[in-house]
Amino acid sequence: MEAFATQAKEQAAFEELLRNRALLVDHLDNISGAGEIYHAQPDDVALIQFSSGSTSEPKGVMLTHRNIIANGLGVTERAGLSEEDVSLSWMPLTHDMGLIGFHICVFANRGQVNLMSTELFMRRPLLWLTLAMREARDHPLLAKFRIPPLSESARRPPDRRAGSLICSPDI
Repeated sequence: MEAFATQAKEQAAFEELLRNRALLVDHLDNISGAGEIYHAQPDDVALIQFSSGSTSEPKGVMLTHRNIIANGLGVTERAGLSEEDVSLSWMPLTHDMGLIGFHICVFANRGQVNLMSTELFMRRPLLWLTLAMREARDHPLLAKFRIPPLSESARRPPDRRAGSLICSPDI
């Protein structure tokens, strides 16, 4: 972080952030005591979401608690989320859809959140499909760019597929 702040010529902001809002593990002497509850306000920064950098330099966007709640309410309404829902996501929690769209939104609605590592999904996409059919009938998550490899994997002979499980509605 410090190198990023230096490169962006934001050392003062970085030092202010560290001094007032960060707790560095290196500076801890005793962690046995009780912590203090912070009463967050709607416009307090909840997290900084960084873009992937796939189309330009990564950019950090400060998301407030209000932003996350509004986003969550919109997703909840549009997707009709409830405590009855079961989801299966392979997106990393560092991705906005992985963190906010599936983890926070389903969790906030008291649904069941199931995570599959992205690495496992990339190696065995049919395993994700099998689990989605069996466990996450409500809200499986599959981005459009993964559909062609998944389709191609399903067309391979069984002994050449990414996973050893065959997908069928009977599973």
